Amino acid sequence: MGAQLDILHRGEGDAWYKRNREKMGDKDRVSDMIERCGIQPRHALEIGCSNGWRLQKLKDKYGCEANGIDISWDAIKAGREKHSKIGLRVGSADNLGYGNGVFDLVILGFFLYLADREDLFRIAAEADRVLADRGYIIIEDFFSTRAYAKPYHHADGMHLYKMDYGRLFTWNPAYRVIDKQITGSQSSMPTSRDDQEAIIVLRKTMKWPLMEAAS
Repeated sequence: MGAQLDILHRGEGDAWYKRNREKMGDKDRVSDMIERCGIQPRHALEIGCSNGWRLQKLKDKYGCEANGIDISWDAIKAGREKHSKIGLRVGSADNLGYGNGVFDLVILGFFLYLADREDLFRIAAEADRVLADRGYIIIEDFFSTRAYAKPYHHADGMHLYKMDYGRLFTWNPAYRVIDKQITGSQSSMPTSRDDQEAIIVLRKTMKWPLMEAAS
């Protein structure tokens, strides 16, 4: 287990939920992006789902099967009490525990900035493993064209990391970005390089075009 994941497991995950729970559901750019892209999910998974508030919106709108995983016990407990028809469980992104290709939509919901850097490939591989061909990955997170770290002020020994998280997938020709929205963290437009968030929509297509043999 990485150092930051351990700190999150030992209490910062619950603390994050308590600090942010009142703001959840006010505005949901991810749901807006799903509608804008014409995505019609049937089996959705959100990693970093908090108490499942977004999954409930998706289930109400699309009638999809909805599952979520979060590191916070408090968030999952609250979600199970409020959203009984959503499958919620405690866990982490590096070991999802679901079968191969069972979801047509996987949302990475604002947690990658706190993930241990050595876990990023494993996290991407797990998201890819559970995503069906022709399915969608949506990433909501901090954004920067240049990768850098800053101290995380809520817990000693942690950093937050900013980068273009879509690049975890776009190196693979099976993935292409179909939409991207970059905004400021507190407004519709970013005001500086250090005040950017992104919602990135990628589609997975495993069928490659065949090159005709030379005659």
